Amino acid sequence: MNSAVRDDIVQVLRDPARLEALFDHYGVAETVTHLEQEGVAAYLAWLRPEISGLTPVRHRSAIVAELQARQLRLVCAALLDAGVQPVLFKGAATAHTDYPAPWCRPMVDLDLLIAPPERTRAFAVLTELGYAQPDRIAGEWVSGQQVFERPIGGLTVSVDVHWRVSNRIWLSSLLPETRLRERAVAAPFVGPGVLRAADQDAMLIACLHPAAHHPKNARLVWALDVVRLAGRITPPVIDGVVAACRAAGVSATLAQALRDAAALAPVRATMPPILQPVLVDRIAASAAVERSPVSDQPDRDQLQDAIDDLRALPEWGARLRLMREHLFPAPEFMLRTHGNPSSLALPWLYTRRLVVGGWQWTAQWARDRVISRRADRS
Repeated sequence: MNSAVRDDIVQVLRDPARLEALFDHYGVAETVTHLEQEGVAAYLAWLRPEISGLTPVRHRSAIVAELQARQLRLVCAALLDAGVQPVLFKGAATAHTDYPAPWCRPMVDLDLLIAPPERTRAFAVLTELGYAQPDRIAGEWVSGQQVFERPIGGLTVSVDVHWRVSNRIWLSSLLPETRLRERAVAAPFVGPGVLRAADQDAMLIACLHPAAHHPKNARLVWALDVVRLAGRITPPVIDGVVAACRAAGVSATLAQALRDAAALAPVRATMPPILQPVLVDRIAASAAVERSPVSDQPDRDQLQDAIDDLRALPEWGARLRLMREHLFPAPEFMLRTHGNPSSLALPWLYTRRLVVGGWQWTAQWARDRVISRRADRS
């Protein structure tokens, strides 16, 4: 998206009265497309209910949110019956706890965390409910989650079952699933017995997840999540967030996420304490003396992601296994994703993956570097 368009949307989020000017400048259809790409169209439809141009967004978002909510209740109840304790996090929790209505916060999938030993039971439950697993690369370290999808009424509901909070190992090391589950609190909006991530963990995930997975194309909705969470974050929680990031060496990432969120804060509202410039500057200053295992550079790329993940692993055996899982996925995966040929084709398939995949990966990395350098010069 053009940076000028993005800046205009930021100004509308700060002052929704500017929405008409955005419509006049770009046209209704193009404006709605841009807002949906950034994930904030539904939120603005709630802020400006009188705007007819956002009425279809409001209706569609409400239908999708209701369908997702019903499936979330169904899935969580079935998991609990099977002895699996789900913990909701990311949008699946934030949409209910921090937005005026769940439909204001669109979600691609519903994220929930389970204990690693519960995977077999959880997968069986979702399969019995009619969900199927799309082919994804799997392994002990290469992936900490499995997506399940189910088409319902012309829509597809996706449930993302995690046993680590992120596929980025450095982020999972900062937020191990055992600690997150120990601190989890009740999520009565889904049903009895269901839990959600505690406020400190929710804020850490909201601030760090975009940098971990989408450093070059973070959507505005993720910064908006931080704004919405910040409105109820208490001083003890703030202290916990700052201390956790300092201990992990990611204070610079936290400071940038808070700055991005502060840029969206409504102009007439009092800035929440965690977004106050004095605190954010202090966090950024502490980052200057940290020895971080993670690159906090804004132009980080997929090579840096790989290096950070290897550094976050405790020993060389795990590092070698991660590289092997990336380069040589399970034979079943290779055969399924290539049309189930004979197993005699495996040597060729692995060779092709190394040569073609390696070339594509390197070419993408080189393109990213060129784009980043051009942006730095401009």
